[in-house]
Parts: sequence; structure tokens; C-alpha cells
Amino acid sequence: VASGAVRVEVEAVLDGSGLRPLLATVVTADDVTHGKPDPEGYLIALDRLGLPGSDALSFEDTHFGVMAAVAAGMRCVGVGTTMPAERLRGAGAAAVVASLDWSIPDVRGFFE
Repeated sequence: VASGAVRVEVEAVLDGSGLRPLLATVVTADDVTHGKPDPEGYLIALDRLGLPGSDALSFEDTHFGVMAAVAAGMRCVGVGTTMPAERLRGAGAAAVVASLDWSIPDVRGFFE
């Protein structure tokens, strides 16, 4: 996770949803000097994971988030819950989905 929110908020959501144990690293606004659209948060997460951006996939719901992911060398799926799909695509999203639904073919195709 590379979030623009502060750690206490991110950890509360991840702990409350039961997702925290599944994540190898969490980068928050507390860990960066420059927020999105700067790729710093993603670059820290990639470094911690030992991955190049080309081996990672991002999900973003804002154009600034998409721009950050793309600048870090990642493919990005826009999630159209907060802004129009056209704006997410214009920022560099490779695909846009209405919500996070793991059965969506656009998302599944990135893992094949």
C-alpha cells in the first residue's frame, strides 16, 4: 500500500478490514516528503518490496495517484469511484474499472 493518508488512518482501515496481515509494506503520508503526484511513496514501497515498477500494479482513484504510479514505472488501473474515467485515463491509467471487483476482465488481464 502506498497511500496519501496519514499512518493512523491507513492502519485503522487495514486493521479493521483484516487486510493488514496480507500486506508486506505500507507507505503513508508520514513516510514521504512529497505527496502524489510525486512518485516518492510508490518508489519507497517498490524499494521495500525489492521490485521494479514494471513488476507492480497500482489501483488509484484520483488522477494524482495515477500520475504518481505511472511516474514510478507502474501500470495503473483507475478506480472510477471519485472522478470520471476520462480523467483517470488522461492521467495514464491503463484501464479504468467502476469499483474494485476482482472478477473484472480488465484487471485479471494484468496478471496473465
